[in-house]
Amino acid sequence: MIIGAMTGIEVESYLPKAFQKGLGVVVGAGLGNATSDWLGGAVAGNIGMANGTALGCIIGLAFIPAILLIKNLRKARASN
Repeated sequence: MIIGAMTGIEVESYLPKAFQKGLGVVVGAGLGNATSDWLGGAVAGNIGMANGTALGCIIGLAFIPAILLIKNLRKARASN
């Protein structure tokens, strides 16, 4: 997860300024977690478990844009 977070910082620096809000770290850490969980299941010899666990981690990443959308909607309502 730490490697994913550090990679996320590096990738984020290449994005436009509007996207440089720390999200690269969160996404990178989530993808690193999904990768490590998949490797754990694969080493155990259960590819089905590995795929299911990794998919669950990736589904969890879908909450990031949802939370940001809700946050932006609340800011828009507060400013009106």
